[in-house]
Amino acid sequence: MKNYFFLLLLVFFLGFISKELLNTEELVINSLAEQLTTKQIEKTLDFQQKWEWIAYLLLPLLLIIKVSIIALILDVGCFLFGEEIKYKKLFNIVTKAEFVFLGVIILKTLKFSSAWFYFFQTNYNI
Repeated sequence: MKNYFFLLLLVFFLGFISKELLNTEELVINSLAEQLTTKQIEKTLDFQQKWEWIAYLLLPLLLIIKVSIIALILDVGCFLFGEEIKYKKLFNIVTKAEFVFLGVIILKTLKFSSAWFYFFQTNYNI
């Protein structure tokens, strides 16, 4: 369980860093500026910020469901092949394997927050 909480902490931290570095709010404003009025854009962003806390509540739940289902599938596979591996050990293995997916967040943040939008693609939208 210690690995799960560390994974959850890293996911929250990297998500926050990614959101701040990529400046998604400005990207939304620039993208919607041609289609909506300023008041409509502000209303959309306010609505998004108002319900943003739900994502922070659902993330731990969805992550525990994801890890549990994968560990359960591995447990069934071990049972069918006659291996004796405890579910707790499989849960720990799957939790450690989830750290691989944090690399995607890190690489995306580094790629898009650095030189890509400053030099190569200066005109961007959603």
